[in-house]
Amino acid sequence: WFNKPKCMYHQNGVLQLQRVIEDAKHFEKTKDIIIIAGYKYKYIKNYLEKNYPEIELRINDRYLEPAIYSYRKAVENVNDDVLFMLADESINLRNIERIASSERKLSLLYHNNFYYYSVGIFKLRKDVLNILEDDKYLDFEQIKEIYKFANNKTEYDGNFNINSGICLGYML
Repeated sequence: WFNKPKCMYHQNGVLQLQRVIEDAKHFEKTKDIIIIAGYKYKYIKNYLEKNYPEIELRINDRYLEPAIYSYRKAVENVNDDVLFMLADESINLRNIERIASSERKLSLLYHNNFYYYSVGIFKLRKDVLNILEDDKYLDFEQIKEIYKFANNKTEYDGNFNINSGICLGYML
């Protein structure tokens, strides 16, 4: 029933995408902000061109598959730590700061709400970014096995009840 991407809706009078961009700008270490879009990306493209022309937009044409394909698109040609933030979820600045300042290889924040897990934010150190570029970790059959394990299912049923960020954590 959405006619545009979820990040293009307002929450408390502020566009959700704008909220995430402004939150990301709070960090002195932020070098680049890269937006990955797939579903109805033209809404996001038009918004960025008008309001944030300095932000790079990358298109994930595999947006119907697990979010790990968006993560992979984000790290193309990146040689630094990466902080991933989902533009359709609100994370308070305190939690963003906790994840951003972490020195661990993989740091993530997740919550159990409405019977599913969601990764709103996570960080990967640059020394593990190569995992996202390695096709063996992106094999769809392997991802389905991890989802089955994480959801305590015997068969993959097409319902991703756990986000790819958690999936990545199992792979590490």
